[in-house]
Amino acid sequence: MYLTANGRDRRTAIAKNNQKGMICALKKLPSSLLFLSAAVYLTAQADFDVITVLAVLICALCSAIALTHRSIWALIGGIGLISVSLAMQAGIKTSCLTCLKADLLILAGVICLSLVQRGSTKTPARVMALAMTVVMVVVAFLAVPIGSIGTSTASQERDITTKVNPNKPDAVLEKLAETKPVLLFSPKCPACKDVTEALAKLDPIGEKWQPVQSSGEAQEGAKYLKEKGYTGNIVYHHYAGGVPALVVKQDGKIKTIYGKEKIIKAVSAPAE
Repeated sequence: MYLTANGRDRRTAIAKNNQKGMICALKKLPSSLLFLSAAVYLTAQADFDVITVLAVLICALCSAIALTHRSIWALIGGIGLISVSLAMQAGIKTSCLTCLKADLLILAGVICLSLVQRGSTKTPARVMALAMTVVMVVVAFLAVPIGSIGTSTASQERDITTKVNPNKPDAVLEKLAETKPVLLFSPKCPACKDVTEALAKLDPIGEKWQPVQSSGEAQEGAKYLKEKGYTGNIVYHHYAGGVPALVVKQDGKIKTIYGKEKIIKAVSAPAE
């Protein structure tokens, strides 16, 4: 009789633990789905390279770990991914909107996960999530200037390439690049300052490069470049991708180049 009662108590305890585990997993499901969404988004939108593949795999791994009792590691992994992404963008002095959108999905997963943490991991998780949220707000404010909000909706709707991949030049930019390298910039972009100053000093009349303002008011761009010493022609064309970026024709193909040194080197190179 004692053994039977003891066995029944054990089964009841196991059932309660399973139930608790199920409830806990359901609470963590939104976080897992957000990590998975980031992986899917990067697969669909980002350029296929080693960095993208690693980011997708880590997002998928975080999605799986988020459902376990070791979910704090998914949170740490998500914060690590965002930190590396921002550090790489800072390193090349440009903003990748595709990367930032994926970072926001990951951050949403981190925040959701921090809210369901219990015990000793509760406070550290929420502190890390809050700190990363503040960082992302600052980065988003710098990467997406307020002046770019007023861009014509109609032109965005016509720009099918921008919808599919915001970092891919459209037909207009590719046509301009057939003649000479095209520098995409925004007067509100902090990273554009060094690049435009260097190119204006290298070629102030624009024989070897064509500046194209991607957002903001047209007269703002003209004033911006004039202050840098540029006296040549300026083109305004909406571009949703990261700037500064150089659209150039190399080896018969249209390519997009990022990073101050690489951009200056491409403009300085002899024409094909």
